[in-house]
Amino acid sequence: MKAGNVSTAFFVAAAIALSACGSPRAAGGTEEERSSAAEIQTEGIQMTEAQTQDMGGKDRDAVSSREPQKEAPPTVDSTKEYVGLNGHIKEIRGDQVLISSDTDDFPGVFWAEGVEALAAEEDLKGGIPVFVLMEDTGRQESDGVRIFGAEQFMVLPEDEERGEEDILLTSVPSVKLTDMLSSKISFFEVRSGNFSWSTAAGGGELSTMVGCGRAPLDEAASESAARLKLPTYNGADGVYYSFSTVIPPDRLVICRWSGGDAGKEDVAPECVITYYCPVFGIELEKDKVYHFAAEWNEDNLERRGFGGQAGYVLVTE
Repeated sequence: MKAGNVSTAFFVAAAIALSACGSPRAAGGTEEERSSAAEIQTEGIQMTEAQTQDMGGKDRDAVSSREPQKEAPPTVDSTKEYVGLNGHIKEIRGDQVLISSDTDDFPGVFWAEGVEALAAEEDLKGGIPVFVLMEDTGRQESDGVRIFGAEQFMVLPEDEERGEEDILLTSVPSVKLTDMLSSKISFFEVRSGNFSWSTAAGGGELSTMVGCGRAPLDEAASESAARLKLPTYNGADGVYYSFSTVIPPDRLVICRWSGGDAGKEDVAPECVITYYCPVFGIELEKDKVYHFAAEWNEDNLERRGFGGQAGYVLVTE
């Protein structure tokens, strides 16, 4: 793995772990085992922090065994990895732009090349806020600054401050996808089957829920999988959908597999995209399996009153 992809791989290991509780083949086993797994997925496990501390060692271990395991999906050299984040332009050099990251989870400065083809030259100025989706080229300048290839680039409004709504999420939010080209006002909803969610219960205690469902490719092969039939627009390969939750996650990792990989074991995704900023639009392709691993940083739990991780599986047709 290239050095530039360490941050992406780390979060895949931490957040995509929600894709399988226990064995990667969680959907297998006897009918009784499958029924038990379905019950856990639907109802979750809920307790206060004080109740957890009062539990005996044996019971506490039993609950721990249901926690999402920290296992990353396999990756191979053919897996493309991308990073999306907000930053500020520090310097412009031909078709390269030196960007300072706005996130502590992907800090520092880096060169983004190929920007000239994605943005008007008159819009590029030092100090302005931008969004960039990029792929590590594996190259760097003599001073060690890494060079990325820009896939998407957008200048953000300088005076726009996106405040967060003051909403207490007491349960895992669903994901709503809306066709950005459709004239119909409707959305497709995807619910999480794997999650770990904590909310402030008062008195300094936390209420925690854990949902344990199938691994992404197992879920994709099941009858209960969320399936979205994509429209066709002038023969385009992909369709852009807005991606929204009640409160945007602090970090989102999207893994994509071929639809033919549904039900298979240990298959590396075609691509992995890690967003360190709010995501407003994603491109979906037909006959694919998508896994969205979202994280609401628990470091913000005191301020927000909630935090956790959730995994969502989508099959496109």
